[in-house]
Amino acid sequence: MPSLLYGRRQWKIALSLAIVGALAAPFAFRTYKARPTYSIWVPLTAQEKETLATSLQNSNYCQRKTGNDLLNVICQRDKEKFELGGDYEYYPHWLKYLAVNFGAVVATFVGVFGLAFLVPISIHGLAFLARRYWKWLRA
Repeated sequence: MPSLLYGRRQWKIALSLAIVGALAAPFAFRTYKARPTYSIWVPLTAQEKETLATSLQNSNYCQRKTGNDLLNVICQRDKEKFELGGDYEYYPHWLKYLAVNFGAVVATFVGVFGLAFLVPISIHGLAFLARRYWKWLRA
């Protein structure tokens, strides 16, 4: 009867630790900060092509350097967008975000639940071997 109560108590402790670990997993592994996205190629409209062409002609196709590095980067980005004929738009991928966090929760739950059983059993096994060895030495 004591082993049955011990097993039930160990199971309750393991479950409690696993639940707490699973709830803390996204914060411990920082998966809550993940920002997965997906992209869609969007071609330029005729109006956007005209606007970019005019802007690039005014800047001499980014050959004229201004004192502002930000303007130079924007000019290069506009030039690349014009040459490629479009640009990517990025959107959040909520399903992937949930999958990453759910994976962290499940992995932590299984790991902590398994360790909560494995560690005490290992300690009991080592204690049993130590007692048996001690008896052998004393014989």
